[in-house]
Amino acid sequence: MKIRVHFLGILARHSGVDVLELDLPGQPCLQDLLEEIEDRFGPSFPFALWDREKKALPSSLFLRGQGRDLKAPEEPLFEHEEIYLLLPQAGG
Repeated sequence: MKIRVHFLGILARHSGVDVLELDLPGQPCLQDLLEEIEDRFGPSFPFALWDREKKALPSSLFLRGQGRDLKAPEEPLFEHEEIYLLLPQAGG
C-alpha cells in the first residue's frame, strides 16, 4: 500500500527529507508506519523526538491523515494516504 509521509519543521531537519513515499505491505496501521520510521530514521532523531523503547513519536506530535487525526497505533492507513507529521515548538 502506497503512503506519503510529510515531515514538517524539526522532523524534516532530523530525518533529512520533507516527503517520504512508502510502499507498506498488507493493510498497514499507524504502528506499522511508526516502525518503518524507526527503521529508517530512529537513530537520527534525538530522544526528545523519538522514544526508542516504545518506537513512538512524542504525544505532542500532530499526525494528520486524510481528514482525520491519527492517534491510536492500531488505526488503519488508507491507500495513497498523505500523512503529515508536525511537532509544535515554542520559541521566538
